[in-house]
Amino acid sequence: MSGVQVESYDDSEGDDLFEDVGENSSSIRAIEAEELGSSNRNADIMDTAIRNEELANLVKLFDEFTVEGWEHIYQSPDLDLYRLPLEGTDVYKYRSRGIMQASAAKCFMLNLDLLYRKEWDPYCMHLEVVTNEEGHADLEYIHWQVKFPFPMSHRDYTFGRKSGYTKDGTYVVFCRSCPIISCREKKGVIRVDTYGCHMAYRPCPEAADSAEYVMDYYDDIRGSIPKRIINWASKKVVPDFMKKMHKAFENYEAFLERRGFSFEDYLLQCKERAATLD
Repeated sequence: MSGVQVESYDDSEGDDLFEDVGENSSSIRAIEAEELGSSNRNADIMDTAIRNEELANLVKLFDEFTVEGWEHIYQSPDLDLYRLPLEGTDVYKYRSRGIMQASAAKCFMLNLDLLYRKEWDPYCMHLEVVTNEEGHADLEYIHWQVKFPFPMSHRDYTFGRKSGYTKDGTYVVFCRSCPIISCREKKGVIRVDTYGCHMAYRPCPEAADSAEYVMDYYDDIRGSIPKRIINWASKKVVPDFMKKMHKAFENYEAFLERRGFSFEDYLLQCKERAATLD
């Protein structure tokens, strides 16, 4: 990990911030409704094909982890986190690298397993594969609804997801937002249409049961959210999500057994739906 000294954050700060928001809950909901209105943006699935080259470029981040010009906002023994404003927007792109206390294969499987995500992620309200790209088993289209803390409206996402792997045991899961006609927007739920989460895992040389990972992530949740909450959340959301994933690893094989799968059989199924990147 980088030796740069990064200011730590206080978890309790978020509670105070959300208390501040709560005092103006009705006004925030009114502002969101006024700004967003009825967007009626749904259309056929657009040409959002995720190319194998994009997955291969993510793998290169392991050896070419470029963060020049990025702000280093969080550091722990298992995680370095950076952010960079997306040009022409108020949205940040986040880049991180770190260590997972699970094999690269288990990280890959857990990332793809939507049923298990609904069990271990308390913010996941709905998550399903809507359709697959015809002729491309490695590309799926997904609808995801996420619980947001009161007084904010819940969000939902529609996105394409492509997975891949290499012969040396590196795995990639690449997600990017796209509209899906069958997933109509719901009243009171804000559709997020700028989203990407790109993760790669490879075996950690120091420990067989650990994996190195790199991630690029961006997410325009829209609506009027105070900037200080965004700044606080940017230092908290990714680290907290990684902690939840670490906890989820502990129970994953038992979850597979309850569904009648061995670890090896389910890994094989995941790889059959993934692209080969060599």
